[in-house]
Amino acid sequence: GVPSNASSVSDDALIGAVGGLTRQLRRKLREREGAIRATRELQVFATPSFEAWRKLIDARKLTFEMRDIRGALPLYREALAIDPDFAAAWHAMGLAYMNSRQPDSAKVCFQEALRRPQRLTGQQRVMDEALLAQTKYDWAAALAAYDRLLEDPGHLAGAAHHNRAWVLQVAGRYEEALDEADQAARFSPLGGPRAGIGNKLPLLIRLGRLDEARRLLPEASPRFQGFFSLGLLVAAGDWARAESLASAYQTDVTTGDGLRAHAASVIAGQQAARARARPETRRRCRCRGGRRPRQA
Repeated sequence: GVPSNASSVSDDALIGAVGGLTRQLRRKLREREGAIRATRELQVFATPSFEAWRKLIDARKLTFEMRDIRGALPLYREALAIDPDFAAAWHAMGLAYMNSRQPDSAKVCFQEALRRPQRLTGQQRVMDEALLAQTKYDWAAALAAYDRLLEDPGHLAGAAHHNRAWVLQVAGRYEEALDEADQAARFSPLGGPRAGIGNKLPLLIRLGRLDEARRLLPEASPRFQGFFSLGLLVAAGDWARAESLASAYQTDVTTGDGLRAHAASVIAGQQAARARARPETRRRCRCRGGRRPRQA
């Protein structure tokens, strides 16, 4: 007969075999730094359950390749239902929540990952400490953690530079953030001229370097060109064209939810600016007789 645990035995055997092949490959590549970065430690996804591991891989694909966070979250939860100590799944689900602007949920996930240090590498622990600080809006603690991580980042170098650039941008340190974005581009698996453009464009716009941003815009990912196009028009003060483009995005059935929401905010901003400029609006702001109210 077939033993009841046949599936788990074969799963464990498969994970062991993959780990053995990875180690052999690394030995053949003579442990070169670039080769280590390319093959990456399987400890990142360590779990005794192949089913949990497979659900994590599927969820990460939905999150980072297809941008379907809503579809990915149930898979993360299913992986954790199988292996509640799956620290990598807690970490990945935290990133998904961060990318969907749900910092409180992300905070819980990173805390859960850090409660399982035996299932994380030292580098992963520092990364989760940095991300946890971000969910608390503690930019100084986040930058300090990324600085520690970058002393020996391993395969997390690109992510550390990318995240550090984001924190510097939020902190208003745009020039430093731009330098950090260039560092992140060096570690991009895509490489080439398009690497890092998505990080650099909003920084160039904020710095008022609009000509540089316009030159880079055609090289940006098509998924984000709409955001950057609106940002350039608003930064240039060309509100009429910005509103026209935003209206076009609103009526286009192929526009994604994120860009549609951004277009709505641009239209609302233009409408508010027009309302403030109307004479009757200005008159309502004054008291009768033309005097402004006294401050208490």
